[in-house]
Amino acid sequence: MREEEIRIKLGELFQWYYVNFGGKLLMKYECFQKDITSENDRLEAVKESKSRIRHKECMNKIIEEHKELLFQFRKTEKSLYFYDNSEYHAFVKNINKLCPDTEDVNANHFRIAVIKADLDGMGNIFKNISDYRIYDSVSKILSETINLDALEKEVERLQEKNPDFKIYPLYLAGDDIMFAVPVSHLQNGVDLCKTLLNNINDKLEKLEWADKLSISLGIDISFNREPIRYYFERVQNELDTAKKMKLTFESEVNESVAKLCLGGYTFYDSVCKIADGDDAGYLSWPNFIKTVHTLNLLIVKKFPAHYFLYGLLNKITDPSICSTSVKYSNAVLYHMIPQYLGSADKQLREGELLLLEALLRQVTVITKNASDKAVYSLHFDKKHRRKLEAYVRLLLLFCDERFKLTDEHPLSCSEYDGKISKRIRKAVFDRALQYLYKQNLDKELKWRKEPFSAAETIRSSFISFTSYMTSDDKRIPVFLKRKITPSMFFRMKKTGPDVEMCASMIEMSENRNWEEYKELLEKKQSEHKVPPMAPFDRNIFCKFASITGLWTDDYIDSLMLFYRYHDMLLAYKKLYPSNKSKERKANGKNKSRNYHRG
Repeated sequence: MREEEIRIKLGELFQWYYVNFGGKLLMKYECFQKDITSENDRLEAVKESKSRIRHKECMNKIIEEHKELLFQFRKTEKSLYFYDNSEYHAFVKNINKLCPDTEDVNANHFRIAVIKADLDGMGNIFKNISDYRIYDSVSKILSETINLDALEKEVERLQEKNPDFKIYPLYLAGDDIMFAVPVSHLQNGVDLCKTLLNNINDKLEKLEWADKLSISLGIDISFNREPIRYYFERVQNELDTAKKMKLTFESEVNESVAKLCLGGYTFYDSVCKIADGDDAGYLSWPNFIKTVHTLNLLIVKKFPAHYFLYGLLNKITDPSICSTSVKYSNAVLYHMIPQYLGSADKQLREGELLLLEALLRQVTVITKNASDKAVYSLHFDKKHRRKLEAYVRLLLLFCDERFKLTDEHPLSCSEYDGKISKRIRKAVFDRALQYLYKQNLDKELKWRKEPFSAAETIRSSFISFTSYMTSDDKRIPVFLKRKITPSMFFRMKKTGPDVEMCASMIEMSENRNWEEYKELLEKKQSEHKVPPMAPFDRNIFCKFASITGLWTDDYIDSLMLFYRYHDMLLAYKKLYPSNKSKERKANGKNKSRNYHRG
């Protein structure tokens, strides 16, 4: 067939697609001549075809050739779509049919989850293939796996397990897929994309393909009545963010990996552990599902989830609180103080701690120390503030009963074992104490006129970080605090704060002079117990607090928070003692007993 005849046929095919799909489908085409004498020539021809089609001149020529058709007003049927939906019974007929079958949902206005998925790096993969037969095989695998028939087959399998699952395909093109599901079935939509990815990787494995392909997902929560052009742009932005995520795993990846972006927050979905850990950047999607599950448990237990989350959101978006790092961190840490640590309800107590850990993880970073060991610490810079806000908004969305992500009953909570209790202690209490001690009571305070840290001197009037030796010659680090009651903190803030009056209040609570202190210190050392706090030096405190102006409401707030967290840490250790603590207590009891009978 001559080139001119081929061009005419391609033009007719373009017009057929354009007319029959109501202008919703534009077919790009190109025609050129190339000598084919080998398989490599065939592969080069395919690559050149793709390159020509991507160039803007290709579409310009098509528009010029079909301008009369493209620029005339045409009456189209609303039912026209990119596929005949009467042939696919697993899909709903239109987007409004995604409405959940519950009485409390408005069928004319309800939320949907729009998911757009794209295989990662397919352009580079095809570009680097040098064998036409492999190129052709990979192309066929994609065509066989990402099409309406294959999609319907996997949807039917999901519907066998969950008959309420509904899906409305929006389009499929190459390695791209976009569809909508009810928000309550978002997890099913994610699972569907992972299943398609697994199917592709299984087929590629038979070709002895070395690396597993990964997939990126952009997710947008929209309304059924919203025009597609609005959420298309948003979901594309989410997809672009997900594709930028760079993951490095601790070991060889032997399974499919999905990357997700929802509400500007990035997740990864894989059992393989990333090298930097969850706290270093990206959060595991399964862990997020667990947090939502924990939130559902707390709601059943009458935890005021909406009040708690909205209260936190109001604080972290308040311009006056966001004005300084000290104000912001104090507000967040004050909100994170556990309210149910003394509750007899074990699930309520532990569920709250798990929720607080998940929230504090958003402002946690990981670094390496001199020994190349991971060091976790809190950071409240702009990046982590945005991350915390996005996470809180997601939790607010999914704590709504209509949008629950799991069918698992909330009361089937995971076991709170020793490993988890240690992790919670570090995440909720230890890191908060370290941040308050090192940052809000020292480094964040802008005053360095003296050759030594004035902030550190003021801090030492109330808190001392030291250590003591146990009877088995182990050094135990410990924070020592001056005795200040909550009512004293309240009066300190009420006074303005007045340095002299605060010093007087502290002196009145002191009942030990230096001689008594030294005597008690020797006694504690001989007993291998926690040493006492040194007596209060009024002159030192008043001098530096007055000169520097560091004794402010924010400073008192930070100090009060430190006391609260330290007291709660001690209470937590009594509830969940570590194995080492249990061993030390057991050894101490054994040494005090006399096992020899006369």
